[in-house]
Amino acid sequence: MKHVRLFTAAAVMLLFILLPVNVRAEVSGKVGGISWSVSDDRVLTISGTGAMPDYEARSLMEREGTPKRPPWDHNRVRKVIIEEGITKVGASSFYNYQQLTEVELPSTLTEIGRAAFSDCTVLPEITIPDSVSRLDDYAFHGCGELKTITIPGKIEKIGDYAFCDCYSLKTVQLNQGLKTIGVCSFCFCYSLKNITVPDGVTKIEDGAFDRCRELRSISLPDSLKTIGETAFSFLDKLRSVKIPDSVTSIGINSFSDCPRLTEVKGGGGLKKIGNAAFYNCYRLKKITIGKKVTFIGAHAFERCRKLRSITIPAKVKKIDFFAFYECTGLKKLTVKTTKLNSKRLGEKAFYKVPASVRVTVPRSRRKAYRSLFISRGMSPRASIK
Repeated sequence: MKHVRLFTAAAVMLLFILLPVNVRAEVSGKVGGISWSVSDDRVLTISGTGAMPDYEARSLMEREGTPKRPPWDHNRVRKVIIEEGITKVGASSFYNYQQLTEVELPSTLTEIGRAAFSDCTVLPEITIPDSVSRLDDYAFHGCGELKTITIPGKIEKIGDYAFCDCYSLKTVQLNQGLKTIGVCSFCFCYSLKNITVPDGVTKIEDGAFDRCRELRSISLPDSLKTIGETAFSFLDKLRSVKIPDSVTSIGINSFSDCPRLTEVKGGGGLKKIGNAAFYNCYRLKKITIGKKVTFIGAHAFERCRKLRSITIPAKVKKIDFFAFYECTGLKKLTVKTTKLNSKRLGEKAFYKVPASVRVTVPRSRRKAYRSLFISRGMSPRASIK
């Protein structure tokens, strides 16, 4: 009986091998009002009217009731054609499509959803239609072969991490209409060399251009008000930057660790210089602290060893700890504020400032400031007048 079963199983397997296999030329389906089909040459075509549904991409998309993955097989898709009538590319629709090299988007499109094309690692280019008004978080995150992108004028905000880790991205065109550049929008874009932020942008959020190591030219508009934390940190090639007078605050580590930065222009409207704003910019020679500044953060100019002269304006109410720590090249320090005391001048604010520095302070505060500055790390041999 055992031999009969084995013979029967072997016969069935042989039958499957010998029978001709009918390969389907197309796989297709429908989701709501959206139809899709994948042709034999691996082209996915999506048609219909309205928005594509949102899908889930691991931790990037966690919404109750959201389908976990699209119905089409991502391993079969090398090209995507989204036809006229579609208004939204759904969240995570093409997340991690490792073989996708070409995308065509319709003129009816108004939104590209969260992580829609994230981690399409071999996608070399894509044209975002002028009709698009919303670019969601992570939209093109990790598209490592993407080389150029143009942001249409209807988009008011570039989503958080939208182009983060696009390490081949060389050219970015930002158009009028943009107001906010989101958190880490272009961080780790190692090939980006120049950026012009258009007039109308009021906010560059945290980490927007962090670690864009080849970025050497930045043009900022007069409409800009806020530069976020680490917005331009670790820019290895940046030599000079002009901060518009419209900017009122620069965040923590906003320009920190820019080793070739030698000059900071403008900044006349600044009221607050964030913690470690220019930390470890050890070639920085020229910067003017604007007359409106009231607060200089901790470590703000720490290790700015080439800084020769600095003036602390009359409106400054507080200088936090380590603010000028290890400014070993400082030759002249002019202090115009009379508002500093033991609570408003942080520990080691002037530690490792050279003993040869010439310090000028208001006459009425000369005695008090001498004692105070020495207690905060300044050499007793420093000339304080």
